Amino acid sequence: MKSCVDKNLARIDFKQSNGTEGKVNFSRIFGEEATYFVTQEQVRSFGSNAEIYGAVNFFGEGLDDD
Repeated sequence: MKSCVDKNLARIDFKQSNGTEGKVNFSRIFGEEATYFVTQEQVRSFGSNAEIYGAVNFFGEGLDDD
């Protein structure tokens, strides 16, 4: 699914067995290494290109889901 925060990111929603819900956003661009693990409490970023989307607001309004 396309991420609602940036057109170059994809998103997967998850729910852990302990009830924690969140999203994993990751780059759709070939060769770009940027992954964001987002829960209600925090955003954790991974990958050598994670700073590219460092200004993205994962908690606020984003692009419309298409």
